[in-house]
Amino acid sequence: MSLLDDAFWEALDAARGDPDAAFPILKTKLARPSRALIQDLRWLRSRYADDTDDILKEALGRFAEKWRARRDEEANPSP
Repeated sequence: MSLLDDAFWEALDAARGDPDAAFPILKTKLARPSRALIQDLRWLRSRYADDTDDILKEALGRFAEKWRARRDEEANPSP
């Protein structure tokens, strides 16, 4: 898992799985990235250029689905 992935999970944890609420948290985390995280962000920005926020929001939505699935699984473990 990359540091960018970790930032997504942390933002969703803080926002209790709400991608809209997690977006500003994620943006704050990415505002002062570590050197390692800068590499992930450079790749993202070079690939998607001006659409970075849209890509982050879309990815955050997908992470939120996985976040909710994990929480459901933790709450209702299979026998």
